Amino acid sequence: MYGEVVRRARLSRNLTQMQLAEISGVEQTNISAIETGRRQPSASTLHQLLMSCGYEVVARAGDKIIPLPASPDDLPGDVAESPAVTADTDDRTRALMFAALVDLAAAMQRQD
Repeated sequence: MYGEVVRRARLSRNLTQMQLAEISGVEQTNISAIETGRRQPSASTLHQLLMSCGYEVVARAGDKIIPLPASPDDLPGDVAESPAVTADTDDRTRALMFAALVDLAAAMQRQD
């Protein structure tokens, strides 16, 4: 699923994998592996790739929308304690992150 999100984000900006690699700092071979489902990206790599395509990644909880900046240091004080999904991230936060990605994928699909 994540590979499809990355591929759609890249194609929506008319970027090649090599161009995205240059912009994002993620190697082209890794982008290829992510897009084809051979590798699952870390949360930070996924975020980096989507931001490099010009998309803002947000978490949504009801009416509250929390922008997820590229650097945890840029998070507002009220969410700075849990800036990324890690092995220790609770299920609620994981669900919010997943919902944000699903919303992004749906929005990108509507653009097609």
